[in-house]
Amino acid sequence: MWVGSTLCLMSRIVLQCRIPALILCCAVGVAGCEDKRRHQASENVEFPVVEPPVGSDAPADAVALAMLDAMRTLQRIRAVGFGHSDNKAKYDHAMGVIASLMDKDRVYMSVRAEPPPSVPRDIKRDAAVRLVAESWVSAIAHYLEGMESSTRELTIRKKGEILFEQNRAMSADGKIERSNERVLAMDEATLYVDAVDPHEREMLAEIESSDEMTKAVGSDGKPLAKGTEAYLAKLRLLTIPRGFNVPIGAVIVIRLSQTPDGWRVFHLHLQG
Repeated sequence: MWVGSTLCLMSRIVLQCRIPALILCCAVGVAGCEDKRRHQASENVEFPVVEPPVGSDAPADAVALAMLDAMRTLQRIRAVGFGHSDNKAKYDHAMGVIASLMDKDRVYMSVRAEPPPSVPRDIKRDAAVRLVAESWVSAIAHYLEGMESSTRELTIRKKGEILFEQNRAMSADGKIERSNERVLAMDEATLYVDAVDPHEREMLAEIESSDEMTKAVGSDGKPLAKGTEAYLAKLRLLTIPRGFNVPIGAVIVIRLSQTPDGWRVFHLHLQG
C-alpha cells in the first residue's frame, strides 16, 4: 500500500505543478533520489547501532515527531551532499535514528508483499528498510522545513478493531493475501501534521500583496474576495509561473504500531 499511495500522491502533485520537476523525479521512485554511494538495493545493508532518541514508553506522537526531526536532518545533509568530510557519517547516523524508530519487520513484509519492479525479490530486510526510509524522506522533503508541530492530531485504534481498507499482506508460508478489511493485531496510531514550505509561504505573501492581486476585480467590477474560486484562479495565474500552486501546504500522515519496543512507524505519506 505504501508504494501505491506514494506514486498516486506524486502523480497528483505533478498535475498541480506544486513542486519543481527535479524534486518530483526524486520523490516518485520508491528508493527516493538513489545515490549509488549510499547503497545498492540487493546488497546487505547494515545500520549503525543508534539508540532511539525517545524511550520505549514514549507516546506515539513523540515517536512520530522524533522521526520527522531525523528525516529533516537527513534531508539537510542530502541538500549539500557528501562533499564535507563528516557528512557521510552524519547521514548514516541520521539513517540509523530513522531505522530505530521504524517497525522494520512490518515494513519488510510490506515490501515483500508488494515489491516495486526495481527491487529484487530476495532483498534483505535492512536493505528494504533503507529503501523505504529513503522513499519516505523523498516524499516529504519539500515540506520538512515547514512542519507545524502545534497542528498535530493523533488518533489511536485498539487491538482487535476492524479497519475497512484495501489490504495486501504476505502470509507465513509466503503467499500474498488480499482483503478489504483488516483486524488490528496490535494497537495502531495515526498522526497528522500540517506542513507548508517556507519559501512558498513567502512567495505567496508577496504575490497576494502585489497590485495584481489587491487591485484585481471580478466580472462584476468588484474586488475579488479572498478565498473565492475567482480569487484562486487569478492567484494561480501568478503562482504557477513561479513553480508552485495554491492552496499551498500538505498534511504529513504517519502511521505507527505498538511493538514490544514501543511505538514504531510503519507507514508515511502526504495528504494534499
